[in-house]
Amino acid sequence: MKIIPAIDIIEGKCVRLSQGIYQTKKIYSVNPLEMAKKFYDHGIRNIHLVDLDGARSSKIINYKVLESIASKTDLSIDFGGGLKSEKDVEIAFNSGAEKITVGSIAAEKPKTFQSWLLKYGGNKIILGADVKNKFICINGWIDQTDHQIYEFINYNKSKGVEYVICTDIEKDGMLNGPSFKLYQSILKNCNIKLIGSGGISKISDIEKLSEIGCHGAIIGKSLYEKKISLKDIKKYIGKYKMGWEEMRKQRYRRLIQMGLIDSEWQLSDKDFRSYDWETANKEHEDLRMAVYAAMIDSMDQNIGRLIKSIKMNKGGDNTLVIFLSDNGGCAEEPGGRSPEIIPGPKEFYASVGPSWGWAQNSPFRRYKSWAHEGGIATPCIAWWPGRVSSGSITKEVGHIIDFMPTFLELSGGKYPKEFNGEKIIPVEGKSLVSVLNGKRRKGHDQLAWEWSGNRALREGKWKLVWDKFDKKWALFDMLEDRTETTDLAESMPELVTRLALDWRTWAKSNGLKPKN
Repeated sequence: MKIIPAIDIIEGKCVRLSQGIYQTKKIYSVNPLEMAKKFYDHGIRNIHLVDLDGARSSKIINYKVLESIASKTDLSIDFGGGLKSEKDVEIAFNSGAEKITVGSIAAEKPKTFQSWLLKYGGNKIILGADVKNKFICINGWIDQTDHQIYEFINYNKSKGVEYVICTDIEKDGMLNGPSFKLYQSILKNCNIKLIGSGGISKISDIEKLSEIGCHGAIIGKSLYEKKISLKDIKKYIGKYKMGWEEMRKQRYRRLIQMGLIDSEWQLSDKDFRSYDWETANKEHEDLRMAVYAAMIDSMDQNIGRLIKSIKMNKGGDNTLVIFLSDNGGCAEEPGGRSPEIIPGPKEFYASVGPSWGWAQNSPFRRYKSWAHEGGIATPCIAWWPGRVSSGSITKEVGHIIDFMPTFLELSGGKYPKEFNGEKIIPVEGKSLVSVLNGKRRKGHDQLAWEWSGNRALREGKWKLVWDKFDKKWALFDMLEDRTETTDLAESMPELVTRLALDWRTWAKSNGLKPKN
């Protein structure tokens, strides 16, 4: 689907109106050419240029703006507004328009419009169907006709029209979402290449227009008001159409190249809950990951702002910043994976699901809620100029419970034994200060986990794992097999029995009552 920014012109300036009301004019740029160049630099190749002065004057006015953009960019320009005569049409095409949009003449003088179709072709002339309450409005949306939208489109389609731009006037410039039901109805009743316009406020609006079958989407105010980022559009849409298995392989190779994992680590097998990419709705799946990636990008940008602020306030030398992720990619899928569940807007609680969640954890097994490495291995980054060596990587095993004693040691604080007369449970963690300083430490004798029926215990190089679906213990050597590809439980039954008993002792001490 084509994403088409709109540039509306009044007195040579780039403006936006709300619901076509000229008194609501807001100027966004005095230089439409620079705005057009900005769109092109971000991967946009089509624009919708509207001469609002022309629409109000019933003749082309701002053709010089068209000429400037056409001659100084490689953009494909659809031009509309004030095209009421053959002379106007000739000026538009001679000034560099690849296509023109005509609405008023099609409604008022259908024979004239049809003569233009015959002369220039249906691929050059777009039908403008501006609608209010399903009736066509013309002359800068001032006059409402008795032409019903479906009849208007189908009649002109029979005369050679191939493309229709439909704007719901009540939605235009309001940033409250497009008229999805109207467009669905048009596509159902009219076999036409439909370009939706009006109300678009976020990327998910664009994607939903694509899902219902629109040929393109015109966006205006949402770009100028920065509701939609050009960078986000360019950066992520289409990036994940390689599918989750290929993404997982690419990430695995990149992790090795970056030195973040050992080249001897094997890529774990396909997850049992992962879907088949070949039968997936690729547009929707790409959108799910694109929205997720844009959220991560936004978070990253704002962490950068925080670090910059710390540096500017001369706090960097005495500030430790620790960043860690949640425990594994999210495999949850509230509401299912229907295209109707749109990721991004507040109306939906959507996630990426098990296929993308599994791929995000490359090269590990499983994801959030499981006790395999994909569910508990947490990337942790420490930043402390002059104290933590830049670019260094440690293989020391730590746990989130270690942060409290770390901060106590750094601050010179003491963990209290009681508070307000009540005894406090002693801290179980071990300080990470030596690890931050690039040294080794005596870590935990054992670490144990449980969540949602999944369990694990770590002792030295050994890791015992219980999968709630397999309902049995598996044993892995974390030094030789960090990605848990080879189960050693059958060959080492005594070790499994002992570690399983240790896990139950830990569970009992923490009030857990496992059913099996």
